[in-house]
Amino acid sequence: MAESQHRLGQRPAAYYRGLFETQPFAMRNGSYYCALGGDDDDLSFEVHLPIEFGRPRTDLAELARTVVDQVVEMDDAVRGTILDEEDPLLAWIEVREFFVRFEYYSSLVNTQWAEYFTRDEVGVWRHRGMDLPWMTSFRVRNAPAILAVDAAYSEGRSAVAGVYFRDWASELDCGRQELVREGEPAAYEPGAFYKRELPLVMSLLDQALMPISAIVIDGYVWLSGDGEPGFGARLYEALGRRAPIIGVAKTKFHNDSWSQPVCRGQSETSLYVTSAGLDRTDAARCIASMVGPHRMPTLLKNADGLARKGLV
Repeated sequence: MAESQHRLGQRPAAYYRGLFETQPFAMRNGSYYCALGGDDDDLSFEVHLPIEFGRPRTDLAELARTVVDQVVEMDDAVRGTILDEEDPLLAWIEVREFFVRFEYYSSLVNTQWAEYFTRDEVGVWRHRGMDLPWMTSFRVRNAPAILAVDAAYSEGRSAVAGVYFRDWASELDCGRQELVREGEPAAYEPGAFYKRELPLVMSLLDQALMPISAIVIDGYVWLSGDGEPGFGARLYEALGRRAPIIGVAKTKFHNDSWSQPVCRGQSETSLYVTSAGLDRTDAARCIASMVGPHRMPTLLKNADGLARKGLV
């Protein structure tokens, strides 16, 4: 690796950790971040925490600390994959619950781009490149697909499954994926279903078979008409709002007046559709147009069955 004048390793990791401990996070210009270094320092950068549902994720500060602890190694991993003449500067780091984004820019070649990391089971941040497996971008040549995802739980085991399909009128899937975890599932908390479902679904997406253009979940995206987030809204934020989420619920939530009812096939019983990143009416049309003679679209039923099969 060529020695770059902008390589963070010119200073020890303890230097950045020291700055992090003394520079408080603050809300500035709609972002919640702390600045490590001065404006005239080429090795300075910002650490950002996301704002979700109108509030900064202050609970991620400890996770951000692990990034700062490893920032020299992470920066070196990126520089080992780029051209020497680019010699980029690190502008800022975004720390999300399930991934980290390093934003670089280079004045030498007039470009700006992101590099992504995910954390392994022992707490090491692993470089994943300029896209994560589920992301769509101009760099990704594989055609994106819609993903129907579902999870199932039993005593001592959890399973999550995904069924991929190309468009809303697809009769057949273009890929299937399942992930099984041994061990007692996280306890169910009323009103906090996402706490056990979200890590499981994100583990599946971390190994996605292809880029994803939209995700369909079993359940509600929103739990009220004034924006109380459900599992679907939490997933939308966990993905950095990069993919629309459509929730399809079979049971009507208490006092629900915010979902879009959808009747399908010969059934007179509605499905209840909510969404994030896509207009609710458009989301309902997508679900209504899916293949299947019954109330539940065939491909969504297949995702449910695949998850349940993982418990056997």
